Amino acid sequence: MSSRFRSVDYYPPGGLYWYQDKHGRVEGRYKTDMITGVRNLFRRSGRDIPHDPWGLVMECMCPFLPDGACNEPSGVKVVRMQEVRDNTRTLFHKPNTSYDIIESRLLKCQSCPKHSRTFCPGCVGFSVWIKKGFDGRREAIPIDQVCGVCTVDCVLASAVATLEDPPKLGEEAPNGCWRC
Repeated sequence: MSSRFRSVDYYPPGGLYWYQDKHGRVEGRYKTDMITGVRNLFRRSGRDIPHDPWGLVMECMCPFLPDGACNEPSGVKVVRMQEVRDNTRTLFHKPNTSYDIIESRLLKCQSCPKHSRTFCPGCVGFSVWIKKGFDGRREAIPIDQVCGVCTVDCVLASAVATLEDPPKLGEEAPNGCWRC
């Protein structure tokens, strides 16, 4: 089987390769570990050992990796920090809602499949940046530290939840989204 990864030196986000089927899951940092792990998984489950275990790893991973990692597109959107900053900046200086509403909205965001924690808000200073963007009228609350980005419109969930009248999301919004 030919390489499905675009580069032979591809290293996945998070640093782990993985393979999963109904018999179990294998994770590893190195290609050699993965080949051994997949062979062992097949052996333990009584199946014939595959001719190309690394090919199975690539076949399993590629649908979940961002476009550009593999030879065929996956449709997985990459969230870029600069895009998040630019989109979030457009929300600043607008009227705020109450803290109980902000917290309720962010609790819904946390369980949303379109919510991404690619960037740690506290680590990159987003919480302080949001406070400044709302002219100091929006103090940080504990839930801000665990909320990331809405990948539908690439804005910080904490910022959009702060708005009295946030922009609505279109058809891409998942069921149960508070922004519908």
